[in-house]
Amino acid sequence: MDEEHRFNLHFTTDNLGIEEISLSGLNIYSFGQTVYVKNPDQLPGAITIYDVMGQVITTRKTVSILTEIPITQGLGYYFVKVQTSTDLKIEKVFIK
Repeated sequence: MDEEHRFNLHFTTDNLGIEEISLSGLNIYSFGQTVYVKNPDQLPGAITIYDVMGQVITTRKTVSILTEIPITQGLGYYFVKVQTSTDLKIEKVFIK
């Protein structure tokens, strides 16, 4: 017979080595079939968009204050990763 509290797992950010990541000016969002990455500080970096299966849809460089990336793979959720030399930000967006 299994006990209800046979295994209790406790996770904290201290034990996992996860640090708070801050790209304060960076904004990732979607409208219609386009992903927008607003980068007012113009930090050089890479934008990678993944589908929910983890396959890379496209990769672009951050080239200006606002980067527009059209998505033609269809309706659904996508993950947008923006990585600079010092920071990383990942957001989930919905494409209509």
